Amino acid sequence: MTFEQIKVVIDQWDPIGLLAGEAPPDEYDIESRAIFEEARGITSPEDLAKLIQRVFTRFFGESLSPSYESCLLASLKILQS
Repeated sequence: MTFEQIKVVIDQWDPIGLLAGEAPPDEYDIESRAIFEEARGITSPEDLAKLIQRVFTRFFGESLSPSYESCLLASLKILQS
């Protein structure tokens, strides 16, 4: 998986709703980059979902972190792209 594949899925998903609120298009670049860098060797959708949730919790806090189920859907899209 590439950074671009991750970024496209994360941006389309917009888990915090920032892009819908007219945030700049690079709003999730830091999170997408962190997922890319930490995802090396991950092939399981479940493991990738856990990583995605961890990254968003780290950057946005527990209260804004997306659910595991939504992270799993995003991980499936990333792995299928």
